[in-house]
Amino acid sequence: IPFEQVCALPVRDLAASDCALLLWVTDPMLPRALELVKAWGFCYKTVGFYWMKLNKNVGSYLTEPPYRGPSAALWFSEKDLFTGLGYWTRANPEQCLLATRGHPRRLARDVPRLVVAPRREHSRKPDEVRRRIERLLPGPYLELFARERAPGWDAWGDEVEKF
Repeated sequence: IPFEQVCALPVRDLAASDCALLLWVTDPMLPRALELVKAWGFCYKTVGFYWMKLNKNVGSYLTEPPYRGPSAALWFSEKDLFTGLGYWTRANPEQCLLATRGHPRRLARDVPRLVVAPRREHSRKPDEVRRRIERLLPGPYLELFARERAPGWDAWGDEVEKF
């Protein structure tokens, strides 16, 4: 979908007066993402999350019990990190911008920004981010351009059943 059509989606008209927007963006698209934030009637605040991508072959020692979460211990080597092509330097983390409209209520002050999780299918984000959003902000929750459904979330897009 062309960028102009994304900007023209009626998000500005449909979003609550006090709400937050979390928007995944790759580094080269950062200027466009900030344009979109404004077009939809939001004000950029900060990066909500950085997703440090691990290779798919890292295994369960970082992602399954008794693992105690991303800040418990970061025991991996550089070979465990996914390395994208990048334009200038080899890219790894993907960022999720946080923008607001009005004064949304924050539920918790202890939600970590860094998410360490393995890559999955193309464009599929870690479930951990959704859990952190639920800790950070009250619902209702809507994922635009969703590729899967999640409990407690509405999903919109033409690939909702992809995963």
